[in-house]
Amino acid sequence: MCINKYLEINIDLVKDLHLKLAGNIFDVAGNFRKTDVRLGNYEPPKYFEIAELMKNWEDDFKERQKFIKNIDDYIELLSWLMHRFLWIHPFFDYNGRISRLLGEIYLLQNNLPVVSFRGMTRNTFSEAMKVATLKNDFSKIIKLIKRDLK
Repeated sequence: MCINKYLEINIDLVKDLHLKLAGNIFDVAGNFRKTDVRLGNYEPPKYFEIAELMKNWEDDFKERQKFIKNIDDYIELLSWLMHRFLWIHPFFDYNGRISRLLGEIYLLQNNLPVVSFRGMTRNTFSEAMKVATLKNDFSKIIKLIKRDLK
C-alpha cells in the first residue's frame, strides 16, 4: 500500500488526526487553540498567530521536500517537521502525540523504517526539542531518530 496516496502532510491532516485522537476527550479537538499557553519556561506563539504559522509550516515542508537527496536529508527534514510543529504548539493538548504520528506518516511515505519513539524518554525527547528551539541545533533530535532507525 502506498501511504502517499492517502495521507498528505498538511493542516487538514493535522486537524483530522487531532480530532480522531482527542475527540472523545476535548470538545475543541481538531481546532487550533483559542488561548495562549505556557509550557514550563516555554511560551509558544500567541493563539492568533497559529493559522498563519501552520500555513507557513505546511508550505515550508513542501518546499524542503524538493531538495532531499539522501537518508540524512530525510531525517533532517523529519526533525524539522516535528520540531516546528511542537514549537508552534497549535493545539491546547496532544501536540506531542500528533508530532510523533506525523513523523511516522512521513517515514512510511518515504519507505523508511518506522521509529517507535518508545525508546526515547519524554525528558530526552523534550531536551532535544529545547536545544533545537534555543540554539537552532537539531543534532540531538537527529541523533535520537537515527538511533531508533537502526
